[in-house]
Amino acid sequence: MVRSRAGTGRPPGWRAGAAFFLLLALTPAVPYLQFSSIGLALNDFPPILAVGVGLYAVAARHRRGLPLRTSAVALVTVEIALLAGASAAAAGLDLKDVLGGPVRWLETTLIIGLAFVLGTDRTLRTLLLRWATIIAAADALFGIGAFVTGFSVGTHYIGIEPFRAYDSLFGVFPGRIDGTLGLPASGAGALFALALPVAAAYAIGAGADRQARIRWSFAAVTLAVALLFTFDRVSTALGFGLVVVLLGLRLKPRVAVSAGVVLLVLVLGSPIRDRFLKDGNDRAALWTAAIKMIRANLWFGVGPSKYEDALPLYRNTPYGVAGTTAHNSVLEAAATLGLLAGVLLVIAIVASLWWLPAALRLRSAAPEVLAAWLALTGFALTSLTVNFFFWPQLGLLYWTMALALSRVRSESASRPRPPARSTPRPAIPTADRRILAGAAAPPR
Repeated sequence: MVRSRAGTGRPPGWRAGAAFFLLLALTPAVPYLQFSSIGLALNDFPPILAVGVGLYAVAARHRRGLPLRTSAVALVTVEIALLAGASAAAAGLDLKDVLGGPVRWLETTLIIGLAFVLGTDRTLRTLLLRWATIIAAADALFGIGAFVTGFSVGTHYIGIEPFRAYDSLFGVFPGRIDGTLGLPASGAGALFALALPVAAAYAIGAGADRQARIRWSFAAVTLAVALLFTFDRVSTALGFGLVVVLLGLRLKPRVAVSAGVVLLVLVLGSPIRDRFLKDGNDRAALWTAAIKMIRANLWFGVGPSKYEDALPLYRNTPYGVAGTTAHNSVLEAAATLGLLAGVLLVIAIVASLWWLPAALRLRSAAPEVLAAWLALTGFALTSLTVNFFFWPQLGLLYWTMALALSRVRSESASRPRPPARSTPRPAIPTADRRILAGAAAPPR
């Protein structure tokens, strides 16, 4: 048993664990700005720092089982690998092969393992959910401001993304909300859809705390508005749909039905409906091209980050010309890394959501825990239409939340059940028993 520090009531390394989850919650809101001189992007730094801080937190918590020297060796290995990748880029080597391959996988694997270990602390899990939701709401607020003012940073996907392909919305709205992610609007939509059910759950669970209910309701409304104006169809449908499911599970079905009707009227009664009903969809062509690429490179794929280089050989399909990536995380993994990688990704996603059925049955679970698992399910489904698991800042947040929250299941499974109450019958004296028997006898 690890002793807590005197006077704090928290185990050693708790602050480092909190910093680990804060850095990963912050990662999606850090723009993707490439530094060509060192071969890293701005959003690479929070995960790098998180690995070091997380290893220190685990070492401090488990001093006897994991010596500090082992932690230091692992940390130095990761940092050397990352620096080696940066040096290779500076030397003119292909950075995508260096950082986009084994080094990135090593970093992601370490972060997933650290999230699973540190997720045993309930307070750290709570902080992760709160921080991720608050940061996403702040990003949504920035996106709404950019939407109103028309603020955009060139081709860096910061602020709003001016319309280029959606004739049905051009001239009606200034563009799609990107926030600060430095990713297309679909990435912002995925982040907002991931945080929206959690913010709604915190508002539901606030109870008599009026200030908390107002704060979380404001966060939920902010996320909902920003999600709507990303104009991402799948994320919007899943984000709002999961809120309706949450309302049905935690409140009353009629509340959920009323909310669903209001949302449907809001979408169909505004110009936003044109995005859902009129704009075309190129997924059939993209997925067909990806399947052709998988068949031609079944076992080893075309190589990490080589999808678009190989696409010209497979872009012509019966459904049109495929002009970009697979827009499906599983197909992208199978096409670039081989069929086995696609199968393993499916297994990993299913395993990370294995706790969802139990969460639905666990009525005593906190609303935000249930909402987080619903949101993670929505994110996994959305990743079948966009390569979200190949966007590090979004993929890392998903795996961190999934692995940290998986400890809720182990806690509920190991929690001892209260003993059943058994009230012994009072003993009735023999004389009283005869009287009762006589009173119960029928009259002659």
